[in-house]
Amino acid sequence: MNSTNKKRGEWLGIALACGLIASACRADCGPSLYAFESMVVFYRCDQNGAPWLNIVALDDAAELKVIGRVKTSISRGIDAYAHNGDRLIVLSWDRIEIYDLKRPAEPTLAVTFHLKNQGSVPGYPRIENMAGNRFLLLSTVGTAELTGDADPRKWRLEDVPRSPEFQRRMGERPPEDSFNSDARDQMLVKETNTFRYELVWKRKTKPGVSIRRQYLHKIQKATGRVASALLVQEESETID
Repeated sequence: MNSTNKKRGEWLGIALACGLIASACRADCGPSLYAFESMVVFYRCDQNGAPWLNIVALDDAAELKVIGRVKTSISRGIDAYAHNGDRLIVLSWDRIEIYDLKRPAEPTLAVTFHLKNQGSVPGYPRIENMAGNRFLLLSTVGTAELTGDADPRKWRLEDVPRSPEFQRRMGERPPEDSFNSDARDQMLVKETNTFRYELVWKRKTKPGVSIRRQYLHKIQKATGRVASALLVQEESETID
């Protein structure tokens, strides 16, 4: 995910330091956002450094707000997302978590898997829908096929050999990663008859620090007015 991908070698050390330096944990919590159907999901740490997945409904009749959240064991950031119906698939390094979002206000962890370590390689991790409920997981440490089922206990993960074609595909940025890139200040997430839902980056510089914030905006199409806004990500960088 944008500049975060360049720091993959540093993430493990940062994760180990989380118990000692809470600010390092928080710094590793973004940006990491995914949008699908009428939902936006974003990963963020609370003030104590604990990581959470937050669920936002894109509802024309309501203000933008977090309607549900679930604590996750992932402490080094999320590399890729996908979904299968109301199941959210999350990939982080060698860890795969599947969440049940049937009731978005009460998301729950359904099942967890781990990839077999096939050796570290560079690239952009991704989850590709092969067909129906079958997914290809391409991570910098391994490759596998994930098969879903209505019963979470019947989800299956099968490691597959890493091929030159898989490595080539990891050299291309996944389309959904654009939600986490600050290369564009504004990006459309969803449009209805009445509203546009957009992700917007805003920057602010103070003495010694540069702050970037990502907001989700609900914009009234008839007037162009921002009807509701929600802060989803914040990053700070020390500057000379």
